[in-house]
Formats: sequence, structure tokens, C-alpha cells
Amino acid sequence: MLERAFSEWADRAKRRPSRLAGAAYRADGTWVRVRLTNLSYDGCLLVCETPLSVGEIVKLVMPKAGKAEAQVRWAEGEKHGVRFVETCPVEEL
Repeated sequence: MLERAFSEWADRAKRRPSRLAGAAYRADGTWVRVRLTNLSYDGCLLVCETPLSVGEIVKLVMPKAGKAEAQVRWAEGEKHGVRFVETCPVEEL
């Protein structure tokens, strides 16, 4: 996990139940199928069979929803918490 000082903690944005299918493209050009759940403006929960590394940056592509870059913040089994990278706005497909 990425460590932060307690003073840097902030309340999470409200999460919305969701279930979007998509793909996560890795820096090496490979991709994995993902399901996005618990979506907020700041991030979401990714569920995928292929493990992603904490700190890894992935480009998420969701049909009819757009694409965005995200950083993996934590991983536990098939679940991965990601935070959207603010420098990459969501793009329409």
C-alpha cells in the first residue's frame, strides 16, 4: 500500500454503485479485462483476474463511457482500488 501521513487523509468522495465492463491497458502495452464498481469522481474499485501492482498506472477504457488514467492504490486478490490521475481528463470515445 502507498503510505501517507494521517494529516494527509481526506474523506472519500461519495461512491456510486456501478458495474462497467472495460479494459485496463498497462505501460508495456498489454491489457486486462476489468469490471469497475463503486465509482466516484476520484476513483473506483477494479475487479480483474490478473493482478495489478500497487503504484502502477493503467489507462482505463470503458465502452460508451470514455477513458481515463488511474493509479493502483491497493490490491487484495482480484480487487484493486484505483485513484484517477487528475492530469488526464476523461475523454469521450
